[in-house]
Amino acid sequence: MIRMEDIINNVKAITMQGLPFMDGREKGEIKEDEIFNIIDFGFLKGEDGEFAVFITRENDDEFYFGGSIVTENLKKIEDTLADEQIEELLKNGLETVMTSKLSKNKRKYMCCTFFPSVK
Repeated sequence: MIRMEDIINNVKAITMQGLPFMDGREKGEIKEDEIFNIIDFGFLKGEDGEFAVFITRENDDEFYFGGSIVTENLKKIEDTLADEQIEELLKNGLETVMTSKLSKNKRKYMCCTFFPSVK
């Protein structure tokens, strides 16, 4: 016997707009010049292509959208490291800081630095 509740749950799972770790969290804003640790990330498709979404150890009730620089860097990590390495990295936290920079054209953009405390 087919249950409507099962059908509804399947439709929700198929059409879910977010990533599982986004459930129960609110969209947050990353503070510039503050170190945080990424503990999970994934990618969503938007009108302008793929973009990163991540959560941090410091703010368990929030998720964050990454800009083009963050997305590019996390994509490189995902494409380069083995799954076990990524798992270990996220278990320990991907230490990150966001800082604003000025381009040659005097346009402000956010720069992402991983492991700023490791010299």
